[in-house]
Amino acid sequence: MKFTSWDNTKEIELLACPFCGSEPTIKHIGNDHTKTRSIEIKCPKCRVKRIDAARRFSFAWLERVTAENWNRRV
Repeated sequence: MKFTSWDNTKEIELLACPFCGSEPTIKHIGNDHTKTRSIEIKCPKCRVKRIDAARRFSFAWLERVTAENWNRRV
């Protein structure tokens, strides 16, 4: 699944859920001007989710790190 970054400059690819194979959803919480920003990636079928947050870094950095963490498979 590909999604457009929050600033519409590039596409980021997310792999399917590692447990059930469903397409994940992504939710941005906050923005670059709030004290804390976070991104939640969640599987709507089996409800597994990953949340990454940052205080000093931008959403662009956080999106890249969150996608890398979600796509990492054991």
